[in-house]
Amino acid sequence: MKKIIILAVLLVVLGGLFVYKQQVQAPTGPIGSDERSVKALAWKTFQEYLSALKRHDVEKVTALSYQVSDACKDSKQRDECFKRMDGVSEAVKDFKEDDFANVAYDDKQIIMYADWHTEETDIAFGEARKMMYFTRTASGTPQMLFLTLPQEIVYTLKGASSTPAALTAELEPRIKDSDGDVLADEVETCSWPGATKTCVKTDPNKKDTNGNGWWDSIETLFFK
Repeated sequence: MKKIIILAVLLVVLGGLFVYKQQVQAPTGPIGSDERSVKALAWKTFQEYLSALKRHDVEKVTALSYQVSDACKDSKQRDECFKRMDGVSEAVKDFKEDDFANVAYDDKQIIMYADWHTEETDIAFGEARKMMYFTRTASGTPQMLFLTLPQEIVYTLKGASSTPAALTAELEPRIKDSDGDVLADEVETCSWPGATKTCVKTDPNKKDTNGNGWWDSIETLFFK
């Protein structure tokens, strides 16, 4: 009988230690703190967002988004809102999870992006990639911010004697991203062809030029 009582006490103590150990070792940071889980969370949010777009579920789209257009905020502009939803869902319908080989993230933002690939026509040569931008709530949950429709592209016109190697070399400095915020240096310095005087320069060597926690690439997408 004493052995049974002692064994029971030991089991209770060990059980308590096991629970305590699990509590101590449980993660305390925001959800999605490693690359694999961040990608999974972001992709899940995108899938839910795309499904809501197709259903014209304004409430769900709003809940999944960091910001929505004025047309979708105004119940009197539902037709325009639905038209925009249809345009976005059509443009990104072929997005595949495997396309997005890269992810940049911290506790406030996530950017999923594909590797650059060549796009070529009779007159132009370019580098293109698909991208998805998310903000994160305090708990780490992603919210849709922006989707390329269907991709971003940097291009140059072909010359009579242009070679693929020469054109690729010409574009390399134009897609350079020194600070890893997924925003090209030429955009941050307002030096791309066609840049206007209204372009706001940021530091290509700092992800967050103004130090407010938002990367430059993310902050350029906020509604003013």
